[in-house]
Amino acid sequence: MTNALVKIIFSYAGYENAFKRRQRGEEPGALHSELGRLSLLLVAILYILANVAYFSAVPKEELVKGSQVVASLFFQKVFGSAKAARALTS
Repeated sequence: MTNALVKIIFSYAGYENAFKRRQRGEEPGALHSELGRLSLLLVAILYILANVAYFSAVPKEELVKGSQVVASLFFQKVFGSAKAARALTS
């Protein structure tokens, strides 16, 4: 759990620069505004593609009656059962 928390903290470290500029009174300009919109669009597209990958790899019947997390079913279908457990826990 500690490892996951450290990874979460470091994943948000990039946002500090934009907020520091704003606190100093500097205007971020049009470039920051456009890049912010572009990054949100990119994240939304990647999220949708990840869901499409989950649903294309795992049949609907297994999703409905399965008691496992969708990610574990996806890893079992793509990598096999032995490698799936190892890949999902690391």
